[in-house]
Amino acid sequence: MLLEIAETTGEDGLKAHLASELLEVVRARISEAAQARSVTMRALACTLLGAVIGPTRAFYFQVGDGAIVARDAGALAPVFWPESGEYANMTYFVTDANAAEHLRVEIRDTSDEVSLFSDGIQRLALVFASETAYEPFFEPMFKALRASSDDQTDSLCAALERFLNSDAINDRTDDDKTLILATRSLGESSVSSV
Repeated sequence: MLLEIAETTGEDGLKAHLASELLEVVRARISEAAQARSVTMRALACTLLGAVIGPTRAFYFQVGDGAIVARDAGALAPVFWPESGEYANMTYFVTDANAAEHLRVEIRDTSDEVSLFSDGIQRLALVFASETAYEPFFEPMFKALRASSDDQTDSLCAALERFLNSDAINDRTDDDKTLILATRSLGESSVSSV
């Protein structure tokens, strides 16, 4: 939906209300999936992170925890801080009745590098005391991505998967570990995810 709008109207077509419309579409699809499985929507609870990066503008949105980190003025910084719930290890979900109240949206100047990741990565990738990105986590991966070509994507994804499933990482988190990295190098985009 957002990509179609960006492709047909350009970056200027990306408006904050579109994130709300997308959230409703996602909620409807989850409701359909829950009905098909004879479970409640809560059984399919999930958070939502998204980014549409154009040549000059970036559109970010999020419900719940996990984070989006973007490089601005040379430094990596979270776009939104992960939103936790009332108690430790809680968050807000797309499936919550009040999900729209927790939807955060930001449109800003574009970034040359961005990472989106689930809550299983956030204790490795963020410094909670200062609410900043932990750049030593990201820099080796962005460096490898910047130096790669499109035909190396599969090997980079395999290396990232091995890293995220390593004992060193699994000893620090037992939650889901989804990580997306994207960079522009000499005007071309590279994307890798696991």
